Amino acid sequence: MSVRISGSGTVEPGSYEQIHISGSGKITGPISCSEFHCSGSVRCAGDVEVGGEMHLSGSADVKGAVAADILHVSGSASMERCTAATELKCSGSLKCAGQIQGGVMRVSGSLNGQGSIQATELSVSGILKCGGDLSAEDINVRGVVDCEGLMNAEKIDIEFARGMHIDSIGGGTVRIVPSREGALLRLLPKLVGARGTVEVKNAIEADTVTLEAVYAQAVRGRTVVIGADCRIGLVQYSGTAEIDPSAHVERCEKTE
Repeated sequence: MSVRISGSGTVEPGSYEQIHISGSGKITGPISCSEFHCSGSVRCAGDVEVGGEMHLSGSADVKGAVAADILHVSGSASMERCTAATELKCSGSLKCAGQIQGGVMRVSGSLNGQGSIQATELSVSGILKCGGDLSAEDINVRGVVDCEGLMNAEKIDIEFARGMHIDSIGGGTVRIVPSREGALLRLLPKLVGARGTVEVKNAIEADTVTLEAVYAQAVRGRTVVIGADCRIGLVQYSGTAEIDPSAHVERCEKTE
């Protein structure tokens, strides 16, 4: 059985083939379906489990967990926990109060995860806020990421135009440098202030670390490059270290 709402209507808890909402819908309890499309507004009082694609281009407020193979958010969505097993695309606004899990995540709008976020591949060209740990195999950032926990990936590549705050970073290869726009903003300190830097509250630990305009308590790695405008408390390296003359490093140590 499928459900289609183009005006206003209510969906009872249960299992469905397809759910299409282009008006105003209310779901009174947990549901499961093969496809879910909402271009209007929907409020759900329970969990939503979608075996295929879930498209939210209107407004969705889910008081429960969302599990979908592919999740597209181009409108505004609020949910307690989000699981996208294969792909999550967010070009609108997504707020999740719990854990977000997925395979491929692409954020070109705004994603606010108040818990942890896990993915295989994460690409951010918009704004991502993570209230817990952020982990993936590959993290590529050309927008803004604020992370209150550990950002961890085998490869982390960040080019930033605005300031960001991250608690700590770990991985195989870490590269954090300003984009062209970010470099231009840092030439206007009276207007921009500290917005042109990435501030890491604790440590950055990786095999290979390349930084520019980054503030951190400590940096540890095998190969470390500290570029211009960095402020680092402690640098520890086991292989080689390069430090730009404009960088401020309080202490640098070679380890066994």
